[in-house]
Amino acid sequence: FATCAPAALARRTPARLLAQAGAMLQWLLIGGIGLLGVYIWQWSAMSLLLVWLAGIAVGIGSDFLKWVFMRARLIRQMDRFSDDQFVWAMVMAMQRNEPQIREDALHRHRPGLGLVLDLVFGTMAAILFALWFRHQGIDVIALVRDDIALQRALIAVAVAPLIGLVAGLASLAQSADAEIDYQAGGRGIGLFFVMFAFMFFSDGGDAVRALVVFINGAAVVVAVLAGLGLWIMARERDWLARHLGSG
Repeated sequence: FATCAPAALARRTPARLLAQAGAMLQWLLIGGIGLLGVYIWQWSAMSLLLVWLAGIAVGIGSDFLKWVFMRARLIRQMDRFSDDQFVWAMVMAMQRNEPQIREDALHRHRPGLGLVLDLVFGTMAAILFALWFRHQGIDVIALVRDDIALQRALIAVAVAPLIGLVAGLASLAQSADAEIDYQAGGRGIGLFFVMFAFMFFSDGGDAVRALVVFINGAAVVVAVLAGLGLWIMARERDWLARHLGSG
């Protein structure tokens, strides 16, 4: 703890918290717009679902490219993340005068494992979605071909991560310590479990609408929880700064 704490504190800067607040607002914006689209603007629930699925697929593909081209840096970044996780678990325990920390705080994160989980579960979920679309008689190719607005939305979803990837490569070229936006490990598993939400619905149209509402509502909930998490992170940072200063 004495070895890792100063570096963990140095990495939890106001700029980093601000960046996470931006991500929180992004989730809130995405979920809020999706709910408004369904209930107020009468957007097609199927179009919103396809855009969401495309975003998941592009995100997994983007993480795969980062693993291919930035593997060594990702491993170093995850090592730092594992050290930081241990430090903040220790901070939480000391704040509460607890004699031990959570066992998972000692877990060493491996970026390759998260990517494998995304690819495996994402592929399984894609197959299940394809079978469901076929069972409901939904021709996804024809739907995309006939909807210009949907085509533009899908292009935007595909281009945005590529722009972020290029920007990330440029920042890494300038600084060896630049952080890579790598989120492998949650998309595929989340997509797989969302697929089972269809098991609770029988009618195709109602199922798509209900699933879209569920997804966007969950995004809003995630944003609210992330806001609470940011407040906790700021309090932990201030406590550790005082602790190290007194030491």
